[in-house]
Amino acid sequence: MNIKVLVSISDSIKVYSVSHFLLILIPFFFLNQGVLFAQQQQQAADKERMLRSSRSAVNTRVAWEEAITYTFDDPSQINSFAAAAGKFEIKDGALRAIEGNADRSIMLTKNTFGSYVRIEMEVTNYANDRTGRTGDISFMLNAIPDPKYEVFFFNGYSLTTASFANSSTTFYKKGKPLARTELTPVVPGKKNIAILEYMNGHVRYWLNDQVLLEAWDDNPLVMDPNLWIGVRSYDTLMVIDKLTISKGKPL
Repeated sequence: MNIKVLVSISDSIKVYSVSHFLLILIPFFFLNQGVLFAQQQQQAADKERMLRSSRSAVNTRVAWEEAITYTFDDPSQINSFAAAAGKFEIKDGALRAIEGNADRSIMLTKNTFGSYVRIEMEVTNYANDRTGRTGDISFMLNAIPDPKYEVFFFNGYSLTTASFANSSTTFYKKGKPLARTELTPVVPGKKNIAILEYMNGHVRYWLNDQVLLEAWDDNPLVMDPNLWIGVRSYDTLMVIDKLTISKGKPL
């Protein structure tokens, strides 16, 4: 009988020891996690602050005013655009580049906004069913509505991302690259917010709140109000749900 009691007491001591240890360990664990989380939050805030400082060092301060917004609700609006290459349609509230052996390009409006213009679009590119590759998302300024690539692409400025089978982002002037990066985080089938800011030779390209490319042209082109603002893709279904053009005023 005495042996059984001793065993029971021994077991109780073991249970008590483990419970006591857990009571000490669990609060320490959560406290440590809280400290780590706070450190991560501070590091993220510091990184964002330094990123803003980096951008401000090269920033062109501009006040933007919305000029035109296309929501593509009216299919007949396609008739007011100037097709250059391939075939486009307005369907289900979106502008769609649906056909074209290679280039699919369309001009939306004349460039009557001067030398400070901002173009923002909600855009999704889909991989080509045959090749599995994703083609370009492109903006064009000072473009000509001509079916020949050597004409519409080589006349003004162009910014392309997801180009060369989704491998690069490049800013072109008259068909020649001024700046290039191999950063192009375009995911087929995923909607993106793509923004081109052109500020009298200073260009900044955003994709989903990240600046992918920034460049300066020391001898900028004159924005011709008789030429066009356009968009382009390459051998890919491109779907634009919304596009906004803003006019800028330097501060």
